[in-house]
Amino acid sequence: MPRRTAPLQVNKFSKGLVTEANPLEMPPDISIDELNMEIDSDGSRFKRLGFQQETDQVDVPTSVPFVVEDNLATSQFRWENAGGVADKALMIVQVGPYIGIHDLDDETSVSNGLIYSENYDASSYETLFSYAVVDGLLVVVNGLKDVIIYEYDPDLNTVSKTTDNLLIRDLIGVEAGDLTTQDNLQERPASLTDEHIYNLRNQTFYSPRYANDVETEVDPIDAFYTSSGSTVYPSNADDLNYYLYADPNDAGNRLVERFFSDNMVLSSPSVGESSKGHFIIDALERGASRVDKESELRTRYPLLTQSVSTLPEDKTPGGATTVEEFAGRIWYGGFSGTLIGGDSKSPRMSSYLLFSRLVKDKTDISQCYQRADPTSNEDSALVDTDGGFIRIEGAYGLLKLVNLEGNLFAFCRNGVWRISGGDGSNFAATNYSSDKLSEEGCISGGSVVTVGSQIFYWGDRGIFNISRNEFGIWVVRDFSTGVIESFYGDIEEDLKRSCVGLFDSYDQKIRWVYSSPSSSATSSKELVFDTRFKAMLPMETPVDTGGLPIVVGAGEGQPYNLTSFQADVTVNGEVVTVNGEPVTVEVAKRSTGFKQSMYLVLTQYSPTLKYTFGRYDSTSYYDWVDIDYSAYLVSGGLTGGEARYKKQTPYLNTFFKKTEVGFESDLTPIGASSCLLSSQWNWTSGSQSGKWSTPRQAYRIGRLYFPEDSSDTYDSGDTVISTRNKIRGTGHAVSFRFESEGGKDMYIHGWSFDLMAATKE
Repeated sequence: MPRRTAPLQVNKFSKGLVTEANPLEMPPDISIDELNMEIDSDGSRFKRLGFQQETDQVDVPTSVPFVVEDNLATSQFRWENAGGVADKALMIVQVGPYIGIHDLDDETSVSNGLIYSENYDASSYETLFSYAVVDGLLVVVNGLKDVIIYEYDPDLNTVSKTTDNLLIRDLIGVEAGDLTTQDNLQERPASLTDEHIYNLRNQTFYSPRYANDVETEVDPIDAFYTSSGSTVYPSNADDLNYYLYADPNDAGNRLVERFFSDNMVLSSPSVGESSKGHFIIDALERGASRVDKESELRTRYPLLTQSVSTLPEDKTPGGATTVEEFAGRIWYGGFSGTLIGGDSKSPRMSSYLLFSRLVKDKTDISQCYQRADPTSNEDSALVDTDGGFIRIEGAYGLLKLVNLEGNLFAFCRNGVWRISGGDGSNFAATNYSSDKLSEEGCISGGSVVTVGSQIFYWGDRGIFNISRNEFGIWVVRDFSTGVIESFYGDIEEDLKRSCVGLFDSYDQKIRWVYSSPSSSATSSKELVFDTRFKAMLPMETPVDTGGLPIVVGAGEGQPYNLTSFQADVTVNGEVVTVNGEPVTVEVAKRSTGFKQSMYLVLTQYSPTLKYTFGRYDSTSYYDWVDIDYSAYLVSGGLTGGEARYKKQTPYLNTFFKKTEVGFESDLTPIGASSCLLSSQWNWTSGSQSGKWSTPRQAYRIGRLYFPEDSSDTYDSGDTVISTRNKIRGTGHAVSFRFESEGGKDMYIHGWSFDLMAATKE
């Protein structure tokens, strides 16, 4: 039978790793296995640069011991507008409970630019620190009770710290037996408990009042009791403000407001609970704060006779673990759901968000309450700029807050919620709404990355994207299922939880680092998502010895100022000239590396941790100066559109970018490339199947020659290296493996070949 020929050409091998493609319909521009290969802007594939520590780096010491059994938390944050200086940026680094602040303008290196450091309580060893900037101030939370506020002094190049507690109005109250149940709010008890006294004080009975026909102030609780014939006390539905007014018939003073307790006794209580929130208390240590506030009240008003001695502890251990600036205020979340010594009214804070008042100065940052007393008879109004708290119904395990396009997104273990202004308006304390976007929760707060008007995050079963659909509605999409589903599923859960992501706006790539520091570690791992081509690219950086050095995070550093440049061509150390002018060649722009990404590197475990910074910017194509690393691509099994027929392909044509820019004195090319090509017939499950042909060199630069009248050495002058490579064997599908050699570049423009059908099998 006549042979069928199916010519195939792959000009842009740019779809990245796809592990879920149908083996009979394998796209020609994907890989089923790859490592350490990037995508250039034209779709070409190239070997990543070598990873190395920054020039003139130092190992920054901490006093933090490495705990093998625990998961060390690390984070980085770029503090923009530090001290209110528009072009001033500082790098914040967390290593366990340690925090360091580095000047990104340091002339030697970022690691050398340490201007502030501090160690917090060891309990924050596994807590990912969270950061927000407002009015040039840096707000940090780390799972401990205090909110940390850093202030930068540009004149002295120093950083100072203050701390504060989160404060709320007590809109919660204390359980007082049956008196605080919905059915018994109107009950007027015959005796008082500490809990009921506190509730009355927190409602409207908080200050001495003039009683009717009495020219001295009295405790309003006692006044009510006396008016009742000493039989009952006020209920939780009794509102004193309704019975507070002047008596025009009082000859002694017609203007003073008086508490007409007789009228209150004769009237039935309101249907609902009285307004409350007079006391401003600690949001986390509520019980102790209530006792203190009630005691301060009696100190201010000695005429108050009814006192409180003990109340339930009502405490939430720890503090906020995530913070964000949104709508001109600071938001706090990620509190523990554990409750210590609470009662039926105590909040489990894991589902709560606290937000400050509109920040006008540093004092507003921790004040999460309305300015006006909601129990006042003069000014009780809640206004747009007030602070407060929101309970997100059903949420738990809040890991991250993100401000995007007038919305606050809350990433929790059991889903994603959106907080915004009501009716499409801007958020205000008087007008807001919340809705649940998805059941797909987040597994790592560090994995949440904002890219323009989109957000990406890692979940339990995949990687997800939040963006608006064609109708402008925010939706959550799964974009890893059917692409790298099995690859993602093979990542250990502990590594997913440690994932830290960064969007590099220069390269338009999200870089997720997921490494586990350990003396037994052999490499650090990274998953890159190229947003231009929607391609997933796995990366791996080997360690030297003892699990070090190891890359544990990525942050936004100071962009390089390097661009592409002209380099002289040299031979035997001498510059090549033509007509007296030096021969130059343009060095590829990509050799400047990843301009914005700055990676956090651990360099010592014992006796305490040390760190520094690094980048992918070594043109030696070795990691850590002299460690080789693998870089390869494996194509899927290509059938030419018909899997029934056995086929053969005599040759594979490959097209590479010529990377050589000159020669060393021993005639060794500068910037040499290499590509070892091997093939396999029928379908492969990966690069280790054992069925691959012997690798052969596919990158073959043009012949070197020596002019008779000169010792100068030249190559062919081609900018694209095209080679023809023999492919042996037959089968239903053919796969190709392209692999680099240590210390050499590899830049693949594309490849093409003819598939010729032989027989049907």
